[in-house]
Amino acid sequence: MLNSLVKLNSPTRCVIYCSIREFDKHLEDQDSIIKTLVQYASGDFKKASLLGTIRWQRVFIIFDYDNPEHLDTCRVLGFKLRSSITPFFCPGGSCPFNGE
Repeated sequence: MLNSLVKLNSPTRCVIYCSIREFDKHLEDQDSIIKTLVQYASGDFKKASLLGTIRWQRVFIIFDYDNPEHLDTCRVLGFKLRSSITPFFCPGGSCPFNGE
């Protein structure tokens, strides 16, 4: 897997968007999706804290990275998970493509 230009190095709220099929591949170990994303963004999994999972027509996994107080003033990044990981613009958040 290629490393991302997006780095987890400050308090961040992350949103992972994936299909139900992709989510179900990780049903036995749901943390593996977060581990995969944190590794992709050169972060430390110990700093990740799951906030919630919304499963409807698609799945959204929300977690904080290096944000122990769960402040909502941190940057927000979005990632789409398919067979690979792709950063995407998350409304109300930072655009991962310009380093915000």
